[in-house]
Amino acid sequence: EIQVRSLFSCQLYRLGACYEAIKWVGDKEFEEAWASCEDMDWMFWLAEKLKVDSKLSIQAACRCARLVLHLVLKGEERPKRAVETIEAWLEGRASIEEIQAASEAAWIASCAATRAACVTCAVEAAKAVCDAVWVTVRTPKVAAWVAARDTARAAKAAARAAETVCDSSIKPQILSIIREVLTQPVREKLSKINP
Repeated sequence: EIQVRSLFSCQLYRLGACYEAIKWVGDKEFEEAWASCEDMDWMFWLAEKLKVDSKLSIQAACRCARLVLHLVLKGEERPKRAVETIEAWLEGRASIEEIQAASEAAWIASCAATRAACVTCAVEAAKAVCDAVWVTVRTPKVAAWVAARDTARAAKAAARAAETVCDSSIKPQILSIIREVLTQPVREKLSKINP
């Protein structure tokens, strides 16, 4: 049986959050739960459920991917170009066709990078952000949840890349980016949900 013990857990219940999330939140309100959450999937899920502008999640995912681009082999520029293309798209300076080309190039780079797990994960982070943009633009009916999945995939790939090189400082940076970009819009959307 789900026990709703705070306004935030009630809001999560109304949004269709899983039992584990509501149980974890317990009597915490949004600010405390969000600040202590270490589950990137859940954070992006909440933003998607609240219909926060998916471009904000994509912006956060780009920043997460950038944290690990230094792990890509020297001279391999395709993942970096993919992230730069997405950033240009966010600013209205690149087309969806350019995103598709960057995504394909990042995918080819990921196939070539199978020698080192950290490199593969870093390239996957860039590719996942491309996928999120592509879905957002091309298939609007399913875009929100797929874009949320892909942005979370990008952030998690960046975290995996960092773990493979034993860099424990990256995951907190990723969570900080997500909070920096999404806290205010999530807070605003939550304020409109009555218990």
